[in-house]
Amino acid sequence: MVNGTWWRWALVALLVPLAGCSTDGDDDEQTGPVCPTTDAMTVALTNVSPAAGASVTNSMIVHTFQTVDLDARLPSLQLATLPTHTAGAIPQSVAPTVTQVARPGGSGTDFLYSFTVTWPTAPGHVALVEPALYVDPTTNCKFQFPSPLFDYDVTP
Repeated sequence: MVNGTWWRWALVALLVPLAGCSTDGDDDEQTGPVCPTTDAMTVALTNVSPAAGASVTNSMIVHTFQTVDLDARLPSLQLATLPTHTAGAIPQSVAPTVTQVARPGGSGTDFLYSFTVTWPTAPGHVALVEPALYVDPTTNCKFQFPSPLFDYDVTP
């Protein structure tokens, strides 16, 4: 779980509209923010490490990713494995830390997520996904992470 509690996420979601959502001034009957699509939007990420296709030594592997243009800290991560994952179960001790990252020009805040894992099985393949669908309660905008979130090989 990400440090913090669900109520912090609810507060952020109420106070800050998510990327891709805007106020629609063209429709006189429409009031407040509206989401441009009924489909879930995929969150853009940067600084994803280990990189897709990488091969890393299975010792305290640092995993990171940073959201792009998403002014919200996620309440938690519910990481799951994909069928191609062979490196063993996700350790219970996985607890991402979250760091705020100011965007250039003060246009908002992104968040850098980081956690460390040594997998139970190496050699193996890591294929992780964040399956949760997040909904902003003020706009009903839905968003999800790209899949897979992490996809790399581990060696002993």
